[in-house]
Amino acid sequence: MRKSVLMGCMGDLVLLKKHRLSPTASLVLGRHSADLANLGTTADSSSVPKQAQRSFFRKQATAVQGGSTKAGFFRIPRILEKDNQGGFEKSTENQKQPQSKKVDSSNNANILSKSQVSLEKPTPNTQKTPKAKLAQDSRIFAQNSQTLKTPQAAGFCDDFWGFGAKGEESYLSGNDRALSEQSPKSAQKPTPKPRKALYIDKEAISSLALVQEGLLSPIASLANSKTLDLSKDSYLTPFVLNPAGKRNRKVLESTKPNEVLDIVFEQRSVGYLRVEEVFPIDRHARTIQLTGLQGGAEFDRIYSRLGDYAVCGEYQVDFPDIKEAKASLQEQIATHNAKHITGLVLDGQVFHNAHEAFIRDALSTSDLVVLFLLKPYRDTLIHYDMQKQCVEFAMRHFLVSDRMCIIPLDDTYLFMGTNNVLLHAMVARNYGCTHFIVSDNTPNLSVFYERNTLYSVLDMVSGISTSIKGGYVYCNTCQMLINRTTCPHGKHHHISYNTESILEFFKVGLLPPSVLVRPSIAAKLLAHLFPNRFSNLQKLYYDLMPFDEGVLLPKSEEDFYLELMRLYELRSK
Repeated sequence: MRKSVLMGCMGDLVLLKKHRLSPTASLVLGRHSADLANLGTTADSSSVPKQAQRSFFRKQATAVQGGSTKAGFFRIPRILEKDNQGGFEKSTENQKQPQSKKVDSSNNANILSKSQVSLEKPTPNTQKTPKAKLAQDSRIFAQNSQTLKTPQAAGFCDDFWGFGAKGEESYLSGNDRALSEQSPKSAQKPTPKPRKALYIDKEAISSLALVQEGLLSPIASLANSKTLDLSKDSYLTPFVLNPAGKRNRKVLESTKPNEVLDIVFEQRSVGYLRVEEVFPIDRHARTIQLTGLQGGAEFDRIYSRLGDYAVCGEYQVDFPDIKEAKASLQEQIATHNAKHITGLVLDGQVFHNAHEAFIRDALSTSDLVVLFLLKPYRDTLIHYDMQKQCVEFAMRHFLVSDRMCIIPLDDTYLFMGTNNVLLHAMVARNYGCTHFIVSDNTPNLSVFYERNTLYSVLDMVSGISTSIKGGYVYCNTCQMLINRTTCPHGKHHHISYNTESILEFFKVGLLPPSVLVRPSIAAKLLAHLFPNRFSNLQKLYYDLMPFDEGVLLPKSEEDFYLELMRLYELRSK
């Protein structure tokens, strides 16, 4: 056995030297075996003394194992040292296996196989080894590695699997091994656990965005349990997020501080909330606080969207509508170099003549008039887009449009309470307006006189000049639209402009009198509310209306309503 071991070690050294000197040397194991066979035919064990053989054997073992700290790279791993101490269990069986498998040609495998051979104990059955047996490659590390089936060995191999990355452990040029094959641990990345989510609607997102963009300042964040109790006597309603739904309730019940929740709208994440506190809330009392009502349809609508748990913390939502509106207004201010900027809040369901007169009054003293057109989230008779079209039509044809700007203002549940006029003034101020005007018939204005001085709830808002104007009426004695405070006639001579009452005309499909709404605007609204109303519109039009165009042209329902209004204005003597 010692003789065969000696010849194997000397053969490997000669092979390594031959491989380094010859760039075309083959790495096929058959070539190696032939070199070892030729070497075995010339080496004679009798010519070497036994003492020299033992000395050479020890030097080879020391060189391979790394006797000093400088040879640490060639040191045998601990798992192999423990295995050597106990002896290889299958060394004899592995020697009897046929030479059909190719083993790795890397340097590490070659060095480890030498140490394994040098430490192997001779057995009585292997002292007379045939030359065919010597042709077998001494690097049997790959065969003996089958005995390393303990958990410790498996952990050792896994931890050092990617040591020879990018083909470093191969003599071949280039990378002959894929990185994914060498790094099984890095390829198996754990799937991140999805975060909890709150599911809210667009109205709630708009409310969050109003506070986020600073339009409701000094309200700057969600209220927690302490600020909610302290703000009961405040004129500002605390900003609380308590979404309804069983899914949201389950999430809030299991949420802990510092957790991050996704804010989801229509199956799409639109922001996040880092939880500071989750606390129970009386949804009935919260609804009364928001609406100022004890019951009714609006009370039920707000109550149904509130939950029993509120959450507070830092949040971020993506709502570009408000950012775009702010940028548009700042561009208008810069274009006109406006200093006197007046804000008006307009419920544009019906743009009537009193609205037009109110805007004219503001234009006479302002560089720029900003119309905050309320955008409702509840069902209304006239859609917001149609309301905006009517206001834009009036601006182009009857007002100074280049000194006006329309800003959509989401009429969320935050503006349902008795303090909505305060919130409107705050929004106008935070948009950049210097003045804010309301009519004296505005709900929840709380007007009172003291020593001939008019006071209102708007006096609580700082940073903007607020004023209250008298409402407009049509006086049948003056026969004109006039400010009520400047008309000498009594109320029994006045025609009032009540939006809810004017809407009744449109609900039943009637044209309101032109003294209330301009015929062009009324015709647009009726054509929108009752499309395809007439089965034979063209015949009806030309049968009733005067034919002064000379050519038969197709007419729309809007054209028909305009001509019908002119017929109403005619009087027979």
